[in-house]
Amino acid sequence: MKVVLGIVGLLAVLGVAYGLAFAGIIPTQKWAAKSPALGKALTALHLAKPKPKAAVVAAAPPSAPAPEQATLDAEKQQIAAERAQLDKDKAALEAQQQQAPAVPAPDAAPPPDSGAKLIALYAAMSPDDLARIFAKLPDPMVVKTLMQMDEKKAGKVFAALPPDRAARLSELMESRTPTHPASAAAPAPATVLQ
Repeated sequence: MKVVLGIVGLLAVLGVAYGLAFAGIIPTQKWAAKSPALGKALTALHLAKPKPKAAVVAAAPPSAPAPEQATLDAEKQQIAAERAQLDKDKAALEAQQQQAPAVPAPDAAPPPDSGAKLIALYAAMSPDDLARIFAKLPDPMVVKTLMQMDEKKAGKVFAALPPDRAARLSELMESRTPTHPASAAAPAPATVLQ
């Protein structure tokens, strides 16, 4: 009975050791590298990987033949010449730009009468169409346009706009409307206390 218990205990210890080695907790690969005989046994038990066989190293290819090297050298010289020409052209262009008079960009400032033409165009449109257009324009531009339009037409456009946008535009228009100096400078009526 003691022998059976001893064998069972030994098998349990070996099973735990095998499990730890298989999981990689016990460094069996290092042991296999140090001892060739132990390495064969651990490899047979699938606890160590076999040593990789040495790969055959191919000889380095010979250097590029002379004709290919000559072609590469010629291409390098051509690229260098093209780069020098580009640098020369760039310097000439920069000098020309410095000498040329400043020309305003085509879309930098609209002609002075374009605002009047735009207002006339908007005046010919229906208020609903204008509301759809104004929905896509920024508030300052819409306010500027509405302030130049006829009051009746602007009122119809306001009616066609969503209420929150109309209110916001009204506030912006009110802030842009100049105050009358006579009403601003007039003193408040005096009240007499008795």
